[in-house]
Amino acid sequence: MQEKLIDVETALDRLGGDREFLFELLHDLVDQLNEATQNLQNAVSAADYYNVRAISHGMKGAASNLGADRIAAYFSELEKKSLNEDLNDADALIGKIRQAHLEMVDFLGNQ
Repeated sequence: MQEKLIDVETALDRLGGDREFLFELLHDLVDQLNEATQNLQNAVSAADYYNVRAISHGMKGAASNLGADRIAAYFSELEKKSLNEDLNDADALIGKIRQAHLEMVDFLGNQ
């Protein structure tokens, strides 16, 4: 079963029900995803396991805290791969993150 794109109810619980603040943070996350995916792609291309792990770990936490479960799961997979120094399929995971990013942009545009 695929994780939810955004678990709004869980995120709202974490933020004391402040919907406006949640959506402000989600917009910030969308901006961070642009930079993170580019930096990840560069790190993967250079087989820079440390930076793949650092970027993935930070983005996993940011996404998870905001209920962006699917994106957090993709970053978690990348983090594990970097720990094992195995970046096979990393490009495919980055592609999934980019697709989820587009879905999030769509979602936020409809709110």
